[in-house]
Amino acid sequence: FYRPSTDEIVLPAVGQFFSDADYWATLLHELVHASGHAKRLNREGITSSLSRFGDPIYAFEELIAELGSAFLCAELGVYG
Repeated sequence: FYRPSTDEIVLPAVGQFFSDADYWATLLHELVHASGHAKRLNREGITSSLSRFGDPIYAFEELIAELGSAFLCAELGVYG
């Protein structure tokens, strides 16, 4: 997961994932979230205290992260 308060990504070890591709897809998803930090793109889904599971702001941020991860996986040849 991405923790905006400390601007860090926390992931289990690679061996905890079903495949290496799952690890990289998850890391890329979290990196896209990190791009929304206030000192980068300042996206509302990351910076707003109103962003909670089920809210439109949260859902839109997840859509950004999923699409970003998918595009990056395709560009980097991460399949699985």
